[in-house]
Amino acid sequence: MSTALGIQRGNTDSSAVETWSRMEKNAFPGVETLIRNSPSHPQPEYLSIEASSSSGKSSAQSSSQTKRHITGESTETCTPWVRQEYSNDMIGFHEEIVHFYSYMSPKRSERCMRLRVFEKVKAIILKLWPRAQVYPFGSFCTNLYLPTSDIDIVVLGEWLALPLFSLEDAFLKAQIAIEDSIMVLDKTTVPIIKFTDRETEVKVDISFNQETGIYSANLICQYVQQFPYLPYLALIVKQFLAQRQLNEVYYGGINSYSLILMLVSFFQMHARNEVADVSSNLGVLLMEFFELYGRTFNYTKVAISIIDGGCYFPKEALLDGMEDSLLYIQDPLEQRENACRGCYGIMQVKAAFEHAYNLLHTILMAREDGTATRGTSLLSRIIQISKEVESYRNWTESTWGSATISSPPPFSLTTPIYSPLGIQGAMMHPPQYLYSSPLAPIPPHHSSYSHQKPDAEAATNN
Repeated sequence: MSTALGIQRGNTDSSAVETWSRMEKNAFPGVETLIRNSPSHPQPEYLSIEASSSSGKSSAQSSSQTKRHITGESTETCTPWVRQEYSNDMIGFHEEIVHFYSYMSPKRSERCMRLRVFEKVKAIILKLWPRAQVYPFGSFCTNLYLPTSDIDIVVLGEWLALPLFSLEDAFLKAQIAIEDSIMVLDKTTVPIIKFTDRETEVKVDISFNQETGIYSANLICQYVQQFPYLPYLALIVKQFLAQRQLNEVYYGGINSYSLILMLVSFFQMHARNEVADVSSNLGVLLMEFFELYGRTFNYTKVAISIIDGGCYFPKEALLDGMEDSLLYIQDPLEQRENACRGCYGIMQVKAAFEHAYNLLHTILMAREDGTATRGTSLLSRIIQISKEVESYRNWTESTWGSATISSPPPFSLTTPIYSPLGIQGAMMHPPQYLYSSPLAPIPPHHSSYSHQKPDAEAATNN
């Protein structure tokens, strides 16, 4: 992509970089902090701080449902990740995020259970079509899934027409699915079969001949290596969207793949180089993510690309139409496609991010003034875990905690395999499926955190 079309990572003068003299007393930087803006590429009009307030396609929802989408309010919730009273600053927020990640990361029992579901589905498919190839993809392989996340499976083969209904009949005969849970979505951009497994209540999405989905796991794993804090933010934002019912394209939300690309772009375009290592504060990064995509990003005029280090570029440079999604992210594996196609509720996602930023910022400022309750969970103001989910995880552990895996490689419960391939490499090489925890290292315990504002020469050479 031409550099003239976007703002890429590059040299930055000191005026383009906001730093934090004390992390816990920061007013949180604006878009100029998050976007690489070198002297040779001044900030163009299409990166205006004023984001669009219009949506691409309205959804028929009541005001109470809209409030639920924005605030995520629900009943019977708990905070099982909380281990201590946290300090009332960004250091305490960082520690709480680490504990949340530790709690929400997939356990061995959850991996065993999902592998069992995959093997059952694969056996049914191969009985129908012995020459077909069946692969998992998405968070099932990268291990960036929630306890309630579904399993994405792709079937490769040759058919005159996609055999969606033939496979539905096979599932019904095998009684693998909960009654009335099977859905054949044959009119969507990517036709799929959805069902909920009877034995485990794990949701499954099955598509046909979508080969790029297979290769996306390698690509995402590459970025996890490059940005070790990506998994931490991914699990938080996934839970944030899931509890607001904004995590499925079928209902207008944003899919997991697009969310990961948004996170990758956030890290690529960040003005501080240290976001690529573990010296950053997770609380600060989460706030900046919510600020960028909730307050400052111009969805109307700006498109996102993560190719070649990442850039923003004007939508007017696109040859194709904007389709039905206000957010345009160039799919790195299908570069003529929008990874967010079909996400017609993106303005509800934006509103939820903005609400989260405003709420967290208000609480943090109140804590600095001594007017808020000290030592309480900050993350619980935007993230909730239902009692049902906690009970489900306990059941999974008691049922599958001692299970053994008889499936041969490429699956592994202990050995992480990441392919250090670029985008072209991810397309050329078959994926090496993972069944291990993400490679993100354990973050350091910050006793203090501060940035010194760089001088002009240092900023230029960063």
